[in-house]
Amino acid sequence: MQLIVSTQSVSLINECSIDDLIVVEREKDGSIFKRCKEVDFKIWLEEYSVK
Repeated sequence: MQLIVSTQSVSLINECSIDDLIVVEREKDGSIFKRCKEVDFKIWLEEYSVK
C-alpha cells in the first residue's frame, strides 16, 4: 500500500524514515519530485525551515 501525505508537521516527519520521504519542489515548468539522502535532506531543511 502507498500513502501520499502533504504535511508541515515535524512530529509526523520525525516518525518516518528518510527512505519514506519524497521532497516536492515547484519549478517554473512543474513539480520536481526527489528522494534525498540524509545529508541533502538536512541541507534542504535548513533552507526551508521557519526559524
